[in-house]
Amino acid sequence: MNDARKWGALLPALAALAACGGSTAPAGQQQNTGPQLPRIDSFAASPALVAAGGSSTLSWSVTGADGLELDQGIGAVTGTSHQVSPSATTTYRLTARNAAGSASAAATVTLASGSADVTVAVDSSAGRRPISPLVYGFNGGSAAGSPPGTTWLRLGGNRWTAYNWESNYSNAGSDWGPYSNDTYMGTPADGPAAADVPALDDGKANGLGVCVTIPIQGWVSKDPSGNVSTTGPLTDHFLETRPRKGSAFASPPDATDSFVYQDELAAFLAARWAGASHPLHLMLDNEPDLWSATHAEIQRSPLGYASLLSTTTASAKALKDAVPSAMLFGPVSYGWYGFLTLQDAPDAGALGDFLDHYLSQMKSASDADGRRLLDVLDLHFYSEAQGCGVRVTGSQTDDCTVAARVQAPRSLADPGYTETSWITQYSTGGPIALVPRMQAKIDARFPGTLFSLSEYSHGGEGHVSGAVAQADTLGILGEQGVYAASLWPLSGDLSWISAAWLAYRNYDGAGSHFGDTAVSATSSDPDHLSVHASADAGGNGRLVLVLVHRPTLAGTALDGRSRTVALQVSHPVTLGKARLWQLTAGSPVQGGVARPQRLADAAVSGGVLTLTLPAMSVTTVELTP
Repeated sequence: MNDARKWGALLPALAALAACGGSTAPAGQQQNTGPQLPRIDSFAASPALVAAGGSSTLSWSVTGADGLELDQGIGAVTGTSHQVSPSATTTYRLTARNAAGSASAAATVTLASGSADVTVAVDSSAGRRPISPLVYGFNGGSAAGSPPGTTWLRLGGNRWTAYNWESNYSNAGSDWGPYSNDTYMGTPADGPAAADVPALDDGKANGLGVCVTIPIQGWVSKDPSGNVSTTGPLTDHFLETRPRKGSAFASPPDATDSFVYQDELAAFLAARWAGASHPLHLMLDNEPDLWSATHAEIQRSPLGYASLLSTTTASAKALKDAVPSAMLFGPVSYGWYGFLTLQDAPDAGALGDFLDHYLSQMKSASDADGRRLLDVLDLHFYSEAQGCGVRVTGSQTDDCTVAARVQAPRSLADPGYTETSWITQYSTGGPIALVPRMQAKIDARFPGTLFSLSEYSHGGEGHVSGAVAQADTLGILGEQGVYAASLWPLSGDLSWISAAWLAYRNYDGAGSHFGDTAVSATSSDPDHLSVHASADAGGNGRLVLVLVHRPTLAGTALDGRSRTVALQVSHPVTLGKARLWQLTAGSPVQGGVARPQRLADAAVSGGVLTLTLPAMSVTTVELTP
């Protein structure tokens, strides 16, 4: 049972317990109805460590106070925060008063010693959130063909929409041919689902999650005839795929019955996957918003909301009947305009925002059916960010593109960052903050649904900037609670971007990895330094951080400077030793992958570690007692 389901089951009991425990005074005692002292629920400084001349925000939550004041000569304050710029390490005391008396709490802002450019504050008791192990995914069919440390394999893409699992014939649509039926995925002689089986076996053997695409559009390839007509009868070169067989499944399937069944495929896959360490993940086709463009050979008219929802619910019911434990991913939308309108669907004007409508309708269908018909909201996100008019997803390494690329991951979650793109110019008018934005839609329309990004890219796979952007992306996906994610590489050179996995999944070459629980970490200079921090749920005292140092433009050139970072750690166990690994533009490429290099161990003094980070670098810091 995943955490979302587990907590969902416990909440009613916890609510009932709270109701029983908090409303009645113990027997023989009378409830106190007189004036109550004010209560300070929280009081903290962020960041808790600042460089000389830097500032920190004191924030609080107070109940029942008539007045608030801060010491250190500040006096009366209002609202919920106040900014301070201490000239030395300072402890601030907040006092809340009312007619019954006062309450107080303290928070300390530490001034970094020396000349730190950036301060980082890590608090392992705050912001704790499980990190899904499936965010380190890749669109590929085996562990060996993926970045080292990959945890989730996704079998998807345009070729899967018309894939006939009985014969292995497929059609990549306008991507190849165009509209060419062929044997790229295999032949009948290879056996049923030959494009799926090797990945299932590899994932099962290596403990990886695997996500398989189920074609639900309605038609799959019938033959390997080459280019096919986009206007002739569909039955000339395609077979109808139906959600439900309605009779006993066969293995191998009957290839002479004129139909291909989705539930029979799911049952076949589940049998092959039995005993694996992850549930079977089934993706409800691929990028339906582009079917009429990419797959004009079978999708002869633009797809509407109503048509897709009807197709989706019918397939979801059949798949869940065949494999009740399977997790279903949808709608597998290609990008921003698809999120908004299903790529200008004919009923978009009447039905509004597509994802809002999709989630609401899937909830209604699930409620009516008595079970979830959508487990994971799945989207694709290829960065539209530009640097000097050039989109970052290419292989360009000029200073403008590089500067935009290494900043682009901030659009996944940062509410204070606005990229330069058509999305921010014409749609959002400000920050994208993709994951929180989508989580808000889920919470409002189908609570408990998980979120995944089964395709994404920021480009630069063969350059250190790609590794820097990817390292930031992996950290963001984990700390934002994303369930699963997989990179779709846009070039064949993965030498640098693969190094980002090593920073999290095997930084010392001996299997050491980022923790399974995200904890609070803040940077005083998010334009140049992001920090991702983790602990182990088992509580062995270890913390692992990934510091991503990225340049900005100074005029039209990268600033290219090193920065000194003062890192303050708040942790129940005193952490005195730091082991460090670092990826820079000068790191060696070995076995086709750039390798982080071990640095000299460092000591943590008074809870503070000072590091100097070179320009464009990824540094993994392991802190232990």
